[in-house]
Amino acid sequence: MKRLLTLLALTALLCSCQPKADRAAALISQQFSAADNYTPVSTVVTKAKASIYNDATTLAEAQQALSVYNQSKTMTAQAVEAKQLMDALGTPAKGSKEYQTYQTYRQQYLEKTAEAIIYWETLKPSLNLLREANENLNPRQTIGWEVLHSYTTQSADGSTTTSTTRYIVDKDFQQILLSEPADTESYTTLREFITTSLHPVE
Repeated sequence: MKRLLTLLALTALLCSCQPKADRAAALISQQFSAADNYTPVSTVVTKAKASIYNDATTLAEAQQALSVYNQSKTMTAQAVEAKQLMDALGTPAKGSKEYQTYQTYRQQYLEKTAEAIIYWETLKPSLNLLREANENLNPRQTIGWEVLHSYTTQSADGSTTTSTTRYIVDKDFQQILLSEPADTESYTTLREFITTSLHPVE
């Protein structure tokens, strides 16, 4: 029994002495199969504080809010375009071809405006929840580690893809709490949306 306890203690000591980047890379490597032909390139580890950007649930909610926001922008842009086409026709005489076209644009304008309003009204509660979640966080609280991991994978046809993924892992490097591609436009867009939502310009 003593030998077992000593062995466990030595194992814990060795794990704690192992560089953080190596521990993080070992955990992340478990996410890949042999078919991925995964090769690690670099691993950067820093402390992860309680943050809206480090919480998987809140980020998912922000992504949904962003989707609604994009829909509202699309509807608004279509309404503006229809209004501009209406204005370009002036006030055509009833019964004329221009009048029929004017009515078509007018209907589009009214429909798209109504849809845009629905999306905006749907968006408001989501933004409020996002702000409340941010206010309830303690930015001084350490929740684990942030890991920026670059790696390559090779497909069956031999083509190689280089990727960078951002992970949040627990303090003991035993569990991945969050993972997201960090080298995509959507990664940047989501963060810009969150920043603007939390700190709206008056």
